[in-house]
Amino acid sequence: MGRVVGPGRPQWLDTDRGLALAWQRNKAETCPGCGTRADEWDEDPDAYISDHHTCPGCVRLAEEQENNLDMIGDRPAPGQHPYLLRRELYEARDIDDF
Repeated sequence: MGRVVGPGRPQWLDTDRGLALAWQRNKAETCPGCGTRADEWDEDPDAYISDHHTCPGCVRLAEEQENNLDMIGDRPAPGQHPYLLRRELYEARDIDDF
């Protein structure tokens, strides 16, 4: 719901600004690749264990891209976007709709 801002009242309180700056600092210190911060590794070099999972949807999209799209180098040609469509929608669609 938020706070009602009237004439002469600041939209950002000092606490709001402080929280926003702290969030921004944390985001800047967080690796965009793995989501950790360097200080977490400094405190404990074994703080995280690597693992993985396989997403069946991503596998299917990769197959579509590899087998059915026109490629320019290793990227799909402009305007081509693989996507997932529920089977029942795929089977029910009218070919003229696409």
